[in-house]
Amino acid sequence: MAIPIHYPSPGGATPLDQLLSSFRDKVAVAAEEEVMIRNVFVERHFAKNEHLFRAGEVCPCSIYIVRGVTRDYTTDANGVEQTTRLAFDDYFSGDMHSLSTLVPSVYSVQCLEDTVGLVVDKAGYDYLFAQVPCFTHLFHYVRNRSFNVALQLMAERTSKTAEQRYLDLMHQNPQLFQRVPLKIIASWMGIQPESLSRIRKNISL
Repeated sequence: MAIPIHYPSPGGATPLDQLLSSFRDKVAVAAEEEVMIRNVFVERHFAKNEHLFRAGEVCPCSIYIVRGVTRDYTTDANGVEQTTRLAFDDYFSGDMHSLSTLVPSVYSVQCLEDTVGLVVDKAGYDYLFAQVPCFTHLFHYVRNRSFNVALQLMAERTSKTAEQRYLDLMHQNPQLFQRVPLKIIASWMGIQPESLSRIRKNISL
């Protein structure tokens, strides 16, 4: 259940510099493409607990997280929230299907920290796909990465105990527990908060 947590590049790099560096780590970016990308993405700051959008709304933009944490979650008829995804620095957040089709999203996205993001709206999103080939390649990379993480999470829920999954998280991403409330981690793991507290207590004995 690995979730790489990255941090902003040192040396005074701007958010757009970080975005392009991340792009180049994954796909080839031509000089003219870089110019077009810089002209489309806009820096925005979001407060802790602020929602980017809620279920039933059309996702307004795609967000590259420079620094921060977001969560995707659904809410059932009883008002119980189920966290389905966590996104950290150097991840994209938002509902790409909703953004591209203008269909209301089935989930909400909320910031868990004060978050710095680079956003691209529907018009910019369509422009990037039509005019910037590297963005299409990046989109497929990001989609495949998210799909593989989701598959791994589902597989581990059936093949590992909750305690084993907790230990994996502690080993792979100890910062996760400093940045995300335990009740949300429990929801994302598919267990009750009381179960996670019990696991943590037993391991610390």
